[in-house]
Amino acid sequence: MVIAGSDEEGMYGALGLAYIAPELRENRGEVEAAEAGILPEILPYNAVKGDIHIHTAWGDGAHSIREMAEAAQALGYEYIAVCDHAKGDKFPRGLDGEKIAEQRAEIEKVNRVLEGITVLAGIECSIEKDGVLDVSAALLADLDIVFAAVYSAPDMEEQRMTDRLIAAMHNDNLDILAHPANRILLQREPSRFDVAAVAKAAAGLRVSLEINAHPARLDLPDTACMAAQKHGVKFAIGTDAHKTEGLRTMDLGIATARRGWLAAGDVINTLPLAGLYTIIGS
Repeated sequence: MVIAGSDEEGMYGALGLAYIAPELRENRGEVEAAEAGILPEILPYNAVKGDIHIHTAWGDGAHSIREMAEAAQALGYEYIAVCDHAKGDKFPRGLDGEKIAEQRAEIEKVNRVLEGITVLAGIECSIEKDGVLDVSAALLADLDIVFAAVYSAPDMEEQRMTDRLIAAMHNDNLDILAHPANRILLQREPSRFDVAAVAKAAAGLRVSLEINAHPARLDLPDTACMAAQKHGVKFAIGTDAHKTEGLRTMDLGIATARRGWLAAGDVINTLPLAGLYTIIGS
């Protein structure tokens, strides 16, 4: 018997299957889902409305806020979020309270000058070993968006790391847990933590999990995305760009989300700015 089609979708149709996108072809139940007609409509590559994790020359980035905003606008984005590192042992060039206020004023100035794109004021905090964020609640409360990530003791025992991440998410100001597995591809193994427990806590606390699109991270990995999504958690895709060229890696994060069976509704920065504000509370 010969089965043929004019394209891939035709071939799947001839087999009585819904089309399986290339990113889903991992032997994770996609054929059975296609047979049952329950494959998700995975995240389109053009669905992301803004890059909500970028760095600038205020910290360890290479370009100004305006340069990053103009580059993002050229890519068709509606908004970006500047999330330079908070000052600390790992980030001596990071922002202290005074610099956070000064950067906020600069962001407001850029927003007055540029039309068609909005710059959000954010920060990337470090999560201490006990789960406490290294920026005061008073400073965080004045920002549009708050990321937090592990930058010390990444090789903690699994239960301690799980407890650490969950403790961090109990900070009322936290919006997004950045690159939760804390891996650097070909350099550092991912931290060990209970994905289901962290996802359940994040969903309950309205904290999103980042899919970091930097080529060295791709974190959360696709398998963790697939496992976490079952618990109702939301995700955010950011490039972690430290220069304008880095904004172009968004498709790597989207591909990771697609491999994790995520739909547009699972990713908060597929929303227009007004919708994003309802999630992050600004």
